[in-house]
Amino acid sequence: MCSRRSCTIPGSPEVCACIEPGTYEQGWKRYMAAEIRKHVNIPIIAVCNIKEPDVAEQILVEGCCDFIGVARGHLADPE
Repeated sequence: MCSRRSCTIPGSPEVCACIEPGTYEQGWKRYMAAEIRKHVNIPIIAVCNIKEPDVAEQILVEGCCDFIGVARGHLADPE
């Protein structure tokens, strides 16, 4: 059971998840996507506070992942 103070993913009582503040550096978890990508042969999607196209492009250029998932940027400015 999750003992941290965070939201638990519905239907998965053993998995903890938290939403970091929007003030964190964009793409700060790119190292996680890069490490996973080294060990699997499927496309990797990096997520986590990526709001600007230039930041997303840089993460792709660095080879950390194959795709970028953007949520906050689309919610804040759907155009």
